[in-house]
Amino acid sequence: KNLILPNTLATIGEEMFYQSKLKTVVIPANVTTIGGSAFKNCSSLATVTFEQGSQLKTIAGGYYSGTFYGCTALTSIEIPASVEIIENGAFYMAESLTMVTFEKGSKLKAIGTEKRSTDAGGVFYQCISLNSIEIPSSVETIGWSAFVHCSSLSTITFEEGAKLKAMLPGAVGYCYSLNSIKIPASVETIGLEAFCNCSSLATIS
Repeated sequence: KNLILPNTLATIGEEMFYQSKLKTVVIPANVTTIGGSAFKNCSSLATVTFEQGSQLKTIAGGYYSGTFYGCTALTSIEIPASVEIIENGAFYMAESLTMVTFEKGSKLKAIGTEKRSTDAGGVFYQCISLNSIEIPSSVETIGWSAFVHCSSLSTITFEEGAKLKAMLPGAVGYCYSLNSIKIPASVETIGLEAFCNCSSLATIS
């Protein structure tokens, strides 16, 4: 249920803790790679902590293989500054996830991929408890269906100095609670159905 990983660890392999009964895990700073489905369907996993100075580059996703796919007890997470991409499906149906924050100095470039991936779903697909998020200024792309079916998401803000260039198709689709958004001046592309069925959206600036 509880695990202390050695600080020499560099890789957590695919499906390493798949469907385990883990409740808490601390990811050592030296970990650079976490494989797809590493914590998939860990339905008791409530706390994930990344050690200070984390070197992790990617939070993996893919064909039903998101790192935290189906982690239904996970309520909050802080993404390390070192992470450059969060792949499609990484937090697929993490239905209790209320808060996602980013470590100061984030190097994140993309929340999701530029290509449609029907089987993987968006990064935060059906994270129905997520109610607000601030996108780091380093992010250039909000990928395909990144926040689709985040039905409680009422606030999306962008850190000062935003470099966002593209909101791809379905980026915030079916976010029924979203009532306003201020799009950064840096944005060049807003894709098809980016705000599909956002039925409360009253103000876009």
